[in-house]
Amino acid sequence: MDKEAARDYVRMRVIRDLKPLLDAQIAAAMGIRLTLVRDKSRRFVHITDPAQIAQALNAGDEGASYWTYTKPPRHRHRGPDEPGAR
Repeated sequence: MDKEAARDYVRMRVIRDLKPLLDAQIAAAMGIRLTLVRDKSRRFVHITDPAQIAQALNAGDEGASYWTYTKPPRHRHRGPDEPGAR
């Protein structure tokens, strides 16, 4: 595949998945919160249901039955209209 065909392929993929890509970038820019709870086999699993998260937080047993993590915001050092290095 030549360079121009590769660029076209990347453009097509980005346009096709634009909404989830933008949602992920915005979440990363703002910081990402994760809540993990222990399942029946005592392994931690990621939960996203607000009712399950509230139940875990109200249990008051962080570390034993649930963990919360925050991934710090990602910062860019250039403006949104400034081109990156090419």
